[in-house]
Amino acid sequence: GRLQLSAYSLRRAVELPSAELELRSGAISTPTPTFDPCTDLVAKDLAETPRVLHEIDDDWTESGSVSIRGGGSSSSANLAAASALAQWLLARMEVRRALRADTVDLLIGGIESSLWIAQQFAADMRSVFPSLTVKCVSTNKLLGISGFSPRRTFFAGTERVTTEQIADAAVLLISQSGQTFATLHATRLLASLAPERVWVLTGTPDSKMAKALAAVAHARGHRLERRVLLTGSGHRPAEPSSLAVAAMHHTLTHLLIHIATYVRNTAPGRRLVQPWEKEVEQTAVGGLELASAGSASVAPSPAARAQASPACDGGGGTAGLE
Repeated sequence: GRLQLSAYSLRRAVELPSAELELRSGAISTPTPTFDPCTDLVAKDLAETPRVLHEIDDDWTESGSVSIRGGGSSSSANLAAASALAQWLLARMEVRRALRADTVDLLIGGIESSLWIAQQFAADMRSVFPSLTVKCVSTNKLLGISGFSPRRTFFAGTERVTTEQIADAAVLLISQSGQTFATLHATRLLASLAPERVWVLTGTPDSKMAKALAAVAHARGHRLERRVLLTGSGHRPAEPSSLAVAAMHHTLTHLLIHIATYVRNTAPGRRLVQPWEKEVEQTAVGGLELASAGSASVAPSPAARAQASPACDGGGGTAGLE
């Protein structure tokens, strides 16, 4: 009655010892709940939605005294990861002040409902930060960035992105379960290129996406922190996604507000001013000065006009022709 499992390495063609497996394994702090066929999962999600959203609010507004600028003093992993992402995006904004490069600053990936929510977040980011280039794409398409030459990902229409365009981009990969096949493989792929630029947003802390990101960082010999964002919704197996969608949207709203607050508090002059904005402002000021000078001049009186133009007099019409 005893079950024995063995693991083999295809690359080394050997059986892995138990000591190595223990080093590569990680504890699961939030195990998957036992499935109860008598439980109405949809009703359960709807009943727990207010509590989960309230917990998200508490987590993102922890004590109201967390340093938004630094993020390091916060015990909230979400605030720390959000500050790290905001710091990277702020650096990209400052680069664009001097150079208008054809590159992507924030690349967001997901699939199905996570992709739909990500698209709304991308639209909000473009509205709040017009100086950033934000792209959102299905992770199925994103996997093609390392496949066929010349390594490019196709978006809707004729738009496309190459590996060169995302060389310095922050990447945010979204999955409620943290193990959606396409998004999980995209996490491994992009983390292998640059783990310090990849953030993941999931519903559980022990997701495979978070472990994949940590494994790549560990293989490179350094510890990677502040790269995992959580919605706190937990494991939600109900097919109609209700609580998971609400928690994901609520968390991304807090993330948007946090990034905006970070940029406002950190950027010189409370906001970044692009060089072309200065040119427009100078042009506008010059136009106002000309308008003010024109309105300040007083129109001459009829007597002054008659004195200045004697040829206009009815009796001396030919005087001006001499």
